[in-house]
Amino acid sequence: MPTLELRTPDQFDLVGDRNAEPNGSEYAGRERRGSERSEFAYKLWLTPIGAEFAGTELRDGFEVLGSSISATGFGFLHSAPLPFRNVRINSADPRLDELGLGRLQMDLVLKWCRFLRPGQYESGGRIARSHALVA
Repeated sequence: MPTLELRTPDQFDLVGDRNAEPNGSEYAGRERRGSERSEFAYKLWLTPIGAEFAGTELRDGFEVLGSSISATGFGFLHSAPLPFRNVRINSADPRLDELGLGRLQMDLVLKWCRFLRPGQYESGGRIARSHALVA
């Protein structure tokens, strides 16, 4: 199983308004996604969905760090580019138990990946399906 070094959001040193556009665009500082995002800084387990990864070391998944969530989308931080588009996210942070989300599961269709710096990437996409599994 691959080992990934996770960093907390403050270690990524993201500077400025993440919604701002360069050169004073008409969209500067305005949310264009259609729904408000909320911070979601919890450890999660990412597993690729698809038969093409069944025989690879990626099939078992790896830990990522959530960054934001909205009614329709989810973003997370990771340490290497992702070679897949469909993933399942499961809770891997004991703090989510306290919120009643200890068995959270989301299927995502990844839409973007942003390079932040060597070993630091942010990806996100549309939530295709989500539910909290009942114990």
